[in-house]
Amino acid sequence: MKYPAVFLTTFLYSVTIFLFTSCEKISPRPEKKSNASYHLNGLDEALWKGASAVKRDYVKDTFNLNIQASEDGFVKRSMSLDHLLIKEGIQELKSIEKLGVINDDSPSASVRTISDDGHDFLILDWYYLDTSAVDNWVNIIQYNEETQFIQGTFQFTAIRDTVFVGGNDLPDTIQVREGYFEATFE
Repeated sequence: MKYPAVFLTTFLYSVTIFLFTSCEKISPRPEKKSNASYHLNGLDEALWKGASAVKRDYVKDTFNLNIQASEDGFVKRSMSLDHLLIKEGIQELKSIEKLGVINDDSPSASVRTISDDGHDFLILDWYYLDTSAVDNWVNIIQYNEETQFIQGTFQFTAIRDTVFVGGNDLPDTIQVREGYFEATFE
């Protein structure tokens, strides 16, 4: 070979072009979205609300949604919508969750008021689903299996559990209306 340096340079250049043009482009993972809002007893509160959605491994195609309302960095309220089906459409909320115990695998809802001092959480009040109310539902508006994004609306009525007498200024029966959430499964 007369020109080994030219051959080597051309060879390396060709390999580099081949590698870069044959590599598959990797798209960045979609940004996790988390947002929630609702009206409690007709009040439009100025609390920040974040949503987290977690698939339930032990019951196929269902998930739990947790919404926390915070003020000045401290959690004031926590809401759970549990045993929801991962499919678009309206689902009736009909199961009672008291103190974290759910009586069956039907969709359920509960609300807790919380005292948060930055170190400890203390549950002040626990509200469970009023099953006599006819307006308890969740509507899954959109579910994207590829991105794991889920979006929906909800409303329900709940009753204070008499075990907790936490001292908030809410009545014994609360109405959650105009609920909205969007989240990416964790």
